Amino acid sequence: PPPPPPASPPLPSPLPVEAPASSFPASSFSLSVGGDARRQRALDSLDIDAVEEAVRSSFANIFGGSAPPSTWRMRLEDRGGREVRVAVLQAEGGPTAEEVTAAARDPAFLAGVEAELGVEVSFNEPPVTTMVAWAALPQPPLPPPPPPPPSPSP
Repeated sequence: PPPPPPASPPLPSPLPVEAPASSFPASSFSLSVGGDARRQRALDSLDIDAVEEAVRSSFANIFGGSAPPSTWRMRLEDRGGREVRVAVLQAEGGPTAEEVTAAARDPAFLAGVEAELGVEVSFNEPPVTTMVAWAALPQPPLPPPPPPPPSPSP
């Protein structure tokens, strides 16, 4: 039989390869922001940054200075229809995912988010503690190499 054709080398990937995701404990929930279409007066378009700030601020009011939510790893996803999925990763030195879930279930949490945004906010999916896939944080780029020393003049 004829020999098999030689294997071709793999093609280089045109896109950078992301860091592999790992699973971490997190608090996860889904918010309905601004009520139905008849009631959306103060928030015409969904501003994810404003929602994130309101969520962080509300958690800060519940936890006080013991665990500043400004340092927490949080992911928000606009799911359309004024729904936002929120995942709060358990932070080293911060509250556990279970503690964040319990705080989100506190009526003061939704009240705080509503006060920050000025619109009605409710849970589409109640807070639960779960495992979420989270890519490793990107490493900062390395500094450029120093310039070569000037060459001596003849």
